Amino acid sequence: MNIALRHPTVFTRIVAFSGRYDLTESVGSFRGLFENNLRLTEILTAKAIPHDFYIWDGEAHRPRYWRPMARLYL
Repeated sequence: MNIALRHPTVFTRIVAFSGRYDLTESVGSFRGLFENNLRLTEILTAKAIPHDFYIWDGEAHRPRYWRPMARLYL
C-alpha cells in the first residue's frame, strides 16, 4: 500500500484486507487492527482521497470471508 500511495499515477487501485497501516503502534489483537483501519480511513477522508471502507460482521479477518470481499472490491 505504501508504494501505491507514493506513486498514484502508476497504481490506480489498492485493495487491502484488514492491514496494519501504522507500524509505530502495537495493535495486540484483531480489534487493534480495526482501530488502525478506522484511523487510516479518517486520514484518507481528511486528505480528500477517494476510498471505500467496509465493516464486515463476524470474524471477517478469516480466509472464508476474503473470497466474497475480493469479488466486491475487484
